[in-house]
Amino acid sequence: MAKAEREIVAAGAVVLREAERGAEVLVVHRPGYRDWTLPKGKLGAHEPAPSCAVREVREETGVSIRLGRPLGSVRYPVPSGSKVVHWWVGHVLDEKPRKPNREVDQVQWLPVAEAASLLTYPDEHETLERAVATPLGGTMLVVRHAKAVSRKAFKGSPDADRPLSVRGQRQAQHLVDLLGAYGVAELVSSTSVRCVNTLTPYAEATRHAVRRVELLSEEKGEVSPKQVRTYLARLTAHAAERPHKPIAVCGHRPVLPDMFLGMGVDARSLAPAEVVVVHLDPGGGAAEVEDHLCPG
Repeated sequence: MAKAEREIVAAGAVVLREAERGAEVLVVHRPGYRDWTLPKGKLGAHEPAPSCAVREVREETGVSIRLGRPLGSVRYPVPSGSKVVHWWVGHVLDEKPRKPNREVDQVQWLPVAEAASLLTYPDEHETLERAVATPLGGTMLVVRHAKAVSRKAFKGSPDADRPLSVRGQRQAQHLVDLLGAYGVAELVSSTSVRCVNTLTPYAEATRHAVRRVELLSEEKGEVSPKQVRTYLARLTAHAAERPHKPIAVCGHRPVLPDMFLGMGVDARSLAPAEVVVVHLDPGGGAAEVEDHLCPG
C-alpha cells in the first residue's frame, strides 16, 4: 500500500514600506539553505495561517506586522511530499533589533527591484509582483459569536444574558491572535453577553473598547433587517476611510446575512467563532473575502 503523501502548511508575508528611495521589501537570508527568501514558516499545532504569518515574520526579522490583502498560495514538492505556503501583504507596526541565528543570519530592507533580483525562488518573485500591485484598502472582520451555553441549559432571563460555554471561552481566547494578525483597531458587538464576551479577550489584550450596538442583537436585528444593512453599509464606508484601522464586528447567526448584505457581500452561514475577513478596495467595495475557522 502506497504511503500517503505528507503536506506541510506554511504562511508568510510580503512586508512593504515606503522609504526615501521608494518602496522597500523585507527579505531574509537562511544560511542552512543558502537562499534569499521572503519571511515565512510552518504552522504550529492548531494555528491559523494568518497568525502563523505574523508570528514567523516577527521571529525571523524582529518586525511586527498586520496583514493586508491575501496574495494566494504556492504549492511545491519537498522530499517528504508537498508544501503549501499562504501569503499576505504585510504592513509594518513596529521593528525591533534581532540577533542573527542559525535559521536567519541576515535581514534586509531592499528596493523592490533589487529584492526581486536577489530572491532565490521564482514563485516568490511572482508573489512580490502581486504584492506591489495590490492597492491599499480598508478591512472588515465579521465574527459569529463563540459557542454559547445552550438555550435549554441556560436558566437565566433574558436570553441576551446567555454566556459563552467553556468551549466558547477557549474560542474567544484563540481569537486574540487571529484578530491581532489583521491589526483590528475597532471593535463593534451586539449588546448580547455572548457577543461581547467573544471580543472581550482581544479588547483586554489590546486595550480597545467594545462598542455595543443593540441593533445587532438577535432580538432587534431579526425584526429590523433593513436597518442592520444600513448600519453595516455605514460601518464599511468608515473602514474604507481608515485603511490602517481594521474593524471587527460580532453578531448572531440570524442577523449575519443582513450584516453581509449591508457590506456588499453575499450572505453566508458561519460556525461559532468563525471569522470572515472582507478586504475593501479603495472605493469601499468588497474586493476579496477570506474565511477562517477559529480553533477550539
